[in-house]
Amino acid sequence: MRNHNIAYKPLARYALAALLSTASIASQAECVQRDLAGTWLVSGVSTVTFDPVNHSEASFTTFCKVVVGNNGAFAKKSSSCTSSVGASTISGKMEIVGKTCTVKAFPMKVFVTGQPTTTFTVDSMALDKGKSTFTATGNKDSAITGLAQFIWQGVKQ
Repeated sequence: MRNHNIAYKPLARYALAALLSTASIASQAECVQRDLAGTWLVSGVSTVTFDPVNHSEASFTTFCKVVVGNNGAFAKKSSSCTSSVGASTISGKMEIVGKTCTVKAFPMKVFVTGQPTTTFTVDSMALDKGKSTFTATGNKDSAITGLAQFIWQGVKQ
């Protein structure tokens, strides 16, 4: 015979639901700035519009190694990317927003052969609750700037 006590007691159901929700939330710690620190392997796809009238675009893949310090900074001496467009180094600084796992939008400088060539904008970025992967998008104003829009997926090593 089954126990139907919880089914017939609405307050017991709500209490159980609250307990399960709290346990689930507690198991996923809040993010802090140092969670960004470490070596991230990043892959992504970028799209450049070269003929807006006819909606003609070109896409390319990018693979990066980004070494981030405890303060969220990454420097061109330790962070590099390779794509079908060629090799580059990058620098920037990521900042966790409050205690959420989102990252404040930030500029990212791109250097080719050691010279600054452009600055991309990472518009949206967030860590997963396990703090081992992130997803980012950038250059949402590409129609105005002419820079490639991109989406990145990063995995912490």
